[in-house]
Amino acid sequence: IELAIVPPFEITGSVDGWSGHPGKLRLRPLGRPAKEIVADIAENGAFRLAQVQPELYHASIAKLPETAYLKRLRLGTTDNSQGVLDMRAGASGQTLGIELGASAARIAGTVSDGNGPVSHALVALFPEGPHADELRILTRCGVDGTYSIHGLPPGKYAILALPQNEPEAVARYDANVEKIELSQGDALLKKSEEHT
Repeated sequence: IELAIVPPFEITGSVDGWSGHPGKLRLRPLGRPAKEIVADIAENGAFRLAQVQPELYHASIAKLPETAYLKRLRLGTTDNSQGVLDMRAGASGQTLGIELGASAARIAGTVSDGNGPVSHALVALFPEGPHADELRILTRCGVDGTYSIHGLPPGKYAILALPQNEPEAVARYDANVEKIELSQGDALLKKSEEHT
């Protein structure tokens, strides 16, 4: 058996149609705890990621407008879906192109139980796909039970309301998951039931 060690590498790239203000690109390793990689995005959309380890990453850009989302990631000649970059075999010398979508979907609603709105409940949103649990979005409802999640790519999702004191107990509530599909620009309003 021949084993090869892939050393850390550098990736340069750009965000197509960047709005001109400085920003941050984040790569969060999936599957195991590891250090997040952060790069500054220049006014012209260019960035440089240094000391990238061979890992599977989820890419995100902080403080995008509510209507924007990461539409496509292209590493070299490979398109990557759901903002996931597979760099386990290395990617030295390849460029990363990021395309933003301008019509993100949004979901908003109220969590309630038999007694009315539930304050501070958790809403979990899972994108369909192999990394659903690692890419989940958790948001806490307000005192009036309302929630809002914006900047969502079009696609299929599962949504679930959880008691506020059990954010990690998602697996116990699988039977109560509701499936939804979002298109570009959708603004879906949902009334969710909290399950105890």
